[in-house]
Amino acid sequence: MRGSHPRYGRGVVDDAYGIPSTVHSALDEELYALIGRTAALGALLEDRLAALVSQVSNGPQREAFQMLGSASQKLLRRRLAAYDQNAREREFAVAASQLVIDAQEALRDRHDIVHRVWSQITPDVWVGRKADRGAGDADWMEARIFTRLAFTEVFDRQVDLIKQTGELIATAGSFPRRP
Repeated sequence: MRGSHPRYGRGVVDDAYGIPSTVHSALDEELYALIGRTAALGALLEDRLAALVSQVSNGPQREAFQMLGSASQKLLRRRLAAYDQNAREREFAVAASQLVIDAQEALRDRHDIVHRVWSQITPDVWVGRKADRGAGDADWMEARIFTRLAFTEVFDRQVDLIKQTGELIATAGSFPRRP
């Protein structure tokens, strides 16, 4: 609801979702959609990785899906060592190991995007800022510029990894379960 905020008075307006302008400056709704898609695709990628872990694990499926992302990726790496019976299994293990590396990078990028404070530079360009905890006194604030194309590249990478994970899940299902 736009207009005077009922709790905070004149001059304070809500955005379309009731967040007062004194809490968060107005940003283009497209940016929120882009950040939201980044987060949603990252969650789907984590879900597919859990499904792959479940497929190669000998534990209950529930355990694979309840693990945190990094723990499931570590378990996946350990379980892939058992896939060495023939060339097809070794090829699967190499592809799955590379997928874990690529997925970790994509999920770090997702985390980096979601955990920034964003502002708009022009209608199609945004800057996200966050403190660089490892920087010295001079460069403690780090900024990252994004355009629609930059977000599209993030989405494309996430979608490719989600598709690859689906293919690896199907391949893993064709192998006998390992103890």
